Amino acid sequence: MTTLILPGVGGSESTHWQSWLETQLDDAKRIEQGDWNNPVLHTWRQPLDHALLTATDPVWIVAHSFGCLVTMSALTSRVLARKVAGVLLVAPASPDRFTLAGFVRSTYDEKKESPAMLSRVLPRAPLGLPIRVVASRTDPWLGYDAAEWWATRWGAKLIDLGDAGHINVASGFGAWPQVISELNILKYGTQRANPLNDHLPVQIASNQHDVDSSEYNERFLPQFKSLGS
Repeated sequence: MTTLILPGVGGSESTHWQSWLETQLDDAKRIEQGDWNNPVLHTWRQPLDHALLTATDPVWIVAHSFGCLVTMSALTSRVLARKVAGVLLVAPASPDRFTLAGFVRSTYDEKKESPAMLSRVLPRAPLGLPIRVVASRTDPWLGYDAAEWWATRWGAKLIDLGDAGHINVASGFGAWPQVISELNILKYGTQRANPLNDHLPVQIASNQHDVDSSEYNERFLPQFKSLGS
């Protein structure tokens, strides 16, 4: 078994809980990026895709912030999703902060009908594997209501961490034993017998995608339009 650690923009410094978690797990492997400050989806996907394609045992994923979006994008691939036993997403970043080419930087990028928005390539239906989303009610990168919306679409269990900021070093999350508890619940609380089977249901129905997109746009997009770049 392997536990892949996926940091977000900037990487996870030595005092970050993800770096601490690596020291606690014998099977941990960090997914490294060539440029931690340039969140281009297809570039960030490459090392993750390679790690999954070459995995010989079931893989667990622990992702933070933009790493959560990279993870969920990868899981839209049946080939890659078959390699994953379960996913722990901590403080996902809002996909509305990103296009496929990086950060949102213009009014045009913010138009939800634009296919360049990263949210357009994320799954909108359950993926058939255990997912836990740990979210904060004071996260500047994703409102709690939006976290709940995505967790529901992914069929994920949502864990409310309350007033926890972005669940990073700045908000006091260095050594964090709870993340091991969450990972253990993910690993040992599932009855999935064979994560590498050929019948994993990965579905993104186009009609549901369109309906959900309109609902999501109306509820959550306006807050990001006022932020600027």
